[in-house]
Amino acid sequence: MGFFIYKLNDDKIASTDQLSELKNKISQLENNKLKTYEESTTSQTTSKESNIQKSLSYSNLQGIYEYSQSTSSGNASYSLTLYENGTFQYLIAFEEPTTLIGNYIIENDEILLNEWFVMGGSTGLSAVSQTLKIKINSDETITDTNHLSEDDKNFGKINLVKSQNKTTSSNGPSVNDLIKSKPLFNDYNS
Repeated sequence: MGFFIYKLNDDKIASTDQLSELKNKISQLENNKLKTYEESTTSQTTSKESNIQKSLSYSNLQGIYEYSQSTSSGNASYSLTLYENGTFQYLIAFEEPTTLIGNYIIENDEILLNEWFVMGGSTGLSAVSQTLKIKINSDETITDTNHLSEDDKNFGKINLVKSQNKTTSSNGPSVNDLIKSKPLFNDYNS
């Protein structure tokens, strides 16, 4: 009788050990599965983020973006030149031509245009301080809603399309050349 009680107890202990071992293996498999999933998700996210960041670099965005439209008050044309060094020129021609000059910052899917100077009908530059936000679209166009013609209700947005990838001296003077060659009217008050 003692032998059977010993054997039953021994079998119970062996079964408990096997059950514990099985639970540990299941737990390890679940942890490995979760770890593999997290690693693949992280690598996919990192890959997507690096692709987005890569496409939104100064060297990839540099170029000349243009848009034109006929309005009730005449033709409107826009030419945004983004330089690889982070500066820009933005020619806005409706009513009277105006050129904005400054630097730009890429922030997510937006470009922040920090205006330093404005050049209008006069021969010089006037110092200004204003920041404009424009949107980078998934089709590599840029949308500006800051300079819409108020006279024309059909003028919904300015969708600038890249017409040239590179900015060279044949495209006109650079931001630095413009600043050096024009008289400065510093009537800016902070």
